[in-house]
Amino acid sequence: MSAHPSYPDGQCTRYVADTWDGGEIGPYWGDGWQWAHSAATAGYTVGPTPAVDCIAVWPPNALGARGAGHVAIVTGLDPLRVRESNWTASLAPDTRTVTATAGLLYIHPHPTGGPMPVDSMDVCRGFVLTQYHIFRPGGEPAQADVDYWAARMVKEGVEAIIQLMRTTPEYSAAAARQAAELAAGGS
Repeated sequence: MSAHPSYPDGQCTRYVADTWDGGEIGPYWGDGWQWAHSAATAGYTVGPTPAVDCIAVWPPNALGARGAGHVAIVTGLDPLRVRESNWTASLAPDTRTVTATAGLLYIHPHPTGGPMPVDSMDVCRGFVLTQYHIFRPGGEPAQADVDYWAARMVKEGVEAIIQLMRTTPEYSAAAARQAAELAAGGS
């Protein structure tokens, strides 16, 4: 019996919640893409740099993940290797090498002695960079732009910023493009 019955059997979230030994996973951190925010709220260090035994978090509809995003446990670096469940929709655990990593966030294990303090601005900067790379591939945002959006996210909350992003022409065009790719059989 799983220690995390609120996560559906076979899904990436259930597999990671049941097998990660880097700390306590909350009773429901949401879909895979929501885990970075949930972990940061729980006091975990979250950022754009991987380490062995951390949790990799995929954004929704990007880097091969579907609309719920994805989570996996990092087992190796250079190249990034992970163990996971439901990447291929088989609902079975597997391991693989990840080739597209720009835009992933990583939840790091708690050090001995409890949670590390989290800098909410760093988490928000990571989220802003992830969104930027999804919707404007090939470019880098100005640091001032990243700081501006991260500060707004801290003040207004992630949901308000996501809603604002969804109303921008760049986001809408990218979302429509991704939906067309999915309908055509893309990942």
